[in-house]
Amino acid sequence: MVSGPGGSARLRKVMSVFAVGGLAGWSGCGGATSRADVSLESPDPSVRVRSVVRAAESNEASVIPLLVDRLEDEDEAVRFYAILALERLTGTRLGYKYGASEAQRRADVERWRRFLVESEWRGATPAAATGR
Repeated sequence: MVSGPGGSARLRKVMSVFAVGGLAGWSGCGGATSRADVSLESPDPSVRVRSVVRAAESNEASVIPLLVDRLEDEDEAVRFYAILALERLTGTRLGYKYGASEAQRRADVERWRRFLVESEWRGATPAAATGR
């Protein structure tokens, strides 16, 4: 988690770096890394953030369950980019707040998982499935 001394400063630094470089690809300007070794499971949070950004840029529904898993990441920046990616791919956040308490995030992630199971993620949007 990013909490503790310097945690907020670290989150701002990671977010600013990827807001300039990583999210540029979301607006069609390129900029996302194309390295094959980028991994959603990396011990390095900045690598996980880049992986989340790349997953969103793929525009493939198959990455959605992987992004839902990142909503439980210990690092706040990874959770932040995961929910942005999910919103980009699905059109909604399903009420998830990356900075909420662990208990609230856990409940929100379960809502996402229920949606994935109930819809079998056939491209339906969570908003359509839940009436939100």
